[in-house]
Amino acid sequence: NRVVRVYGDGSVGDKVFICLRPEKIRIQNAISKNKQNCIKADFDNNALPETENEFYGKVEKIVLYGSFVKLYLDCGFSLIALASKQIVDHLGLRKGIFVVAGFSSRDLWMVKS
Repeated sequence: NRVVRVYGDGSVGDKVFICLRPEKIRIQNAISKNKQNCIKADFDNNALPETENEFYGKVEKIVLYGSFVKLYLDCGFSLIALASKQIVDHLGLRKGIFVVAGFSSRDLWMVKS
């Protein structure tokens, strides 16, 4: 199980779907590829809107998507991020590179299942 800090109504233990737009994911180069795949956060219905969630992943595939690039990440689960071609070039991203993907709790939608 993974734990994410979400801003909204809910209780610990609720089964929910978490939705996140791919352009809201921020990508950085990982300092160490030996980091465990984990999300560093807790579920908290009192979380502040600017609360950050971060997790480590490996770039599995890069696909041009107009002036953007789709980054397919393996974070212990599949994740697709959308970034500008300029950012991907600046970070030197390519298949096999380890990254840190982050997003704010205010960018998540929580839907109870």
